[in-house]
Amino acid sequence: MKHCLSKRILCVLLLAALLPAAFSGCAKEEPITAVYAASDFQPYKNSKDDPEKGQIYMQTIIQKMVKDGYNIHSALICGDYSKTGNTWKNVDPALNNAGLSAVAEILEQELGLSYDDTVYVQGNHDPADTAGLDPFGLNDTEHYGVFVIHEDDYQWKQGVTSSTGNEDTDAKAAAESAAAELERYLRGKLEDRYEKPIFVCSHVPLHYSRRTSTMASQDNIYARLIFDVLNEYGKQLNIIFLFGHNHSDSDDDYLGGGSVYLREGDTILIANEGDYRSFGTYTLNFTYMNAGYLGYYDGNCAGSGLSSTVFAIYADRVEVARYTYTEKDGKASASLSPAKEAGVWDKSHASGAFQSDVENTTVYKGVQTITLKKFSAE
Repeated sequence: MKHCLSKRILCVLLLAALLPAAFSGCAKEEPITAVYAASDFQPYKNSKDDPEKGQIYMQTIIQKMVKDGYNIHSALICGDYSKTGNTWKNVDPALNNAGLSAVAEILEQELGLSYDDTVYVQGNHDPADTAGLDPFGLNDTEHYGVFVIHEDDYQWKQGVTSSTGNEDTDAKAAAESAAAELERYLRGKLEDRYEKPIFVCSHVPLHYSRRTSTMASQDNIYARLIFDVLNEYGKQLNIIFLFGHNHSDSDDDYLGGGSVYLREGDTILIANEGDYRSFGTYTLNFTYMNAGYLGYYDGNCAGSGLSSTVFAIYADRVEVARYTYTEKDGKASASLSPAKEAGVWDKSHASGAFQSDVENTTVYKGVQTITLKKFSAE
């Protein structure tokens, strides 16, 4: 009897020793850090600048992210803080400063983030002297790399000028210079065998769109200069390209409107260098997506909405979640939405090379996972 009792006691002790290990294996893995991203904090089209309205959108989305368990430590904002003027026109700096300050106010209020915790990129509505903009190029943090490309360095309307309508050679020179600096930055990362994610933050996108295909606009006709650098280094580095600018104002309907997300291995259309009338199709070696539009939108596909993105960074992966603002019966809310919505094609928007069906109908629902590339042991 004593022998049986001793065996039972021994079993209980062994079980007690094993239980903590068993439960610890079930504990939820916490990310190293989480990053908020968005762009285009602007009013709808020609309406008056109203930072308070934009703050409601932003605040609602962030509160839902926090409620869902994201502990956000930093932010990336990809330009356009006001609807006033353009970088090449007379603007009211006070409105741009007020717009950026309104973004900073919500980030501080909801997440406790300071200016030092946030990267602010210049958009085409932001003069270079807008208060709070971060420097071009390297803006790395402890847990991820950041390379900033301002609108002055990679401009919109790259094939025209506002005054003459002729080819803007300054835009090409600026893009060449930006591409050269980007190449130097990424070469350094490769030499350092850098395995953390690298965010390349630009206001103007790379892909061919309706904005590229019209003579009056010719947006990003020199995208190949930057794209070729990213796609080469993306073979070994973990690059995530974030953009804004296009909103979902029908220009990107073929890709998913305001919800554009392309994985490594997906195809992308890039203008043939300097030519708004033609494009090539390329396979991506990096992640390509819009940060999330907080300002005006108007499109024909499911992705026509106001959104922001959160990146949860782990040692071996990055988890990407897009959240979209909704309003029903006067009540604001936000929810997890597809990173990419299905593209649609509207023949009435055909222009330039956009005369055939090119829509990307893929949908990427829920949280997306980017597996981080690792260098082999030397």
